[in-house]
Amino acid sequence: MQGAYRQAELPIEEDADISAGIAADPGSPKWTEEDFARARPASEVLPEIFGAEVAIEIANPKAADYPTKIQKCSLVLVWMPMS
Repeated sequence: MQGAYRQAELPIEEDADISAGIAADPGSPKWTEEDFARARPASEVLPEIFGAEVAIEIANPKAADYPTKIQKCSLVLVWMPMS
């Protein structure tokens, strides 16, 4: 469901602190409207990266119908914008 983002209202001080933290970390830039427009749901991206079986376990680890032979591992996904 693209374009269905809900924006939370933060107290001005908290928003300023968050914005300052984002600005100080060049590896984690604030998302632009273009970034949100290009974003895709994990349900589309995970199977492309890991394959369908692993994507099922990542997305729903408590599902009873996924294969039990999949080896579990820790995972960190990092989004890197393409220039």
